[in-house]
Amino acid sequence: MPGDLAMRLIYAMNAHIAHSRSLTEVLGHKCAAAKIASFLLLLTPKAERVNGGFALPFSRLEIASLLGLSEETVCRLMAGMRREGAIVAPRGKIEIRDWDRLHAIADGQSKVDIHH
Repeated sequence: MPGDLAMRLIYAMNAHIAHSRSLTEVLGHKCAAAKIASFLLLLTPKAERVNGGFALPFSRLEIASLLGLSEETVCRLMAGMRREGAIVAPRGKIEIRDWDRLHAIADGQSKVDIHH
């Protein structure tokens, strides 16, 4: 079964490369809200894409650092996404409530209101 093992390894490497490419695209977004929304979508386990929440493996400070943003910006924009019903993000967890809205933010087609 060495051929099966080799094929599984190739598939795993392709998946890893695709994930890395997606992360690179996230970092290339010009708008901070689009960066955050894309990053959240990228982090979402496939099993959770219908409904339900998942543990957020990064703090807001870590997300800010990874995306080249300030922690304040990440907190403000995630709060705006929460107020608009796109996400629910209690400490350490996240649930995507409105997939279409989050995708629109990620694509730069929708703005996030950061004012109360």
